[in-house]
Amino acid sequence: MSDIYTTPKANVLDKEESRNIPHVFWRAFFWFHLVLIPLIVVLVVVLSESVGVLDYINLVIFPFIVLTLFGYGYSKKIGPNIFWRFLCFAYPIWFIYYEFIAPLVLGVPSYGEKVELDFWLALEPVFGVPACFAIYKYSFKSCHIWDSSVKGIENKA
Repeated sequence: MSDIYTTPKANVLDKEESRNIPHVFWRAFFWFHLVLIPLIVVLVVVLSESVGVLDYINLVIFPFIVLTLFGYGYSKKIGPNIFWRFLCFAYPIWFIYYEFIAPLVLGVPSYGEKVELDFWLALEPVFGVPACFAIYKYSFKSCHIWDSSVKGIENKA
């Protein structure tokens, strides 16, 4: 029998380790975006009659956002960190321009449809702001991913 005056030891993560584990929300957010990719491609290729250059640029950028969500949600190192840091600054600018300035100010239709102030326009920040936050957290605040010497964590790219 052990000493009755010693406190029992619990198997809990310390503060730093628990901070490094992304919340399950980011994994669900990733899977939701992964499902959106084929839907957006079908929308652009099949259903839209007049797709502009900005729509094709958005189709190129969107998979990188999904990759960011995967990397952050599952703590995986994908490519060089400098790319994600660049994306952290470039994507919010692109998002604001493509979703709000181009359709509302310049009158450029998104996916061939004239923009209206409705429920769908209100949904854009619901997806864009968390994506920007995930890019920021992935590129700047996830040292446990980019530095393999932290606490013996091994990164397998």
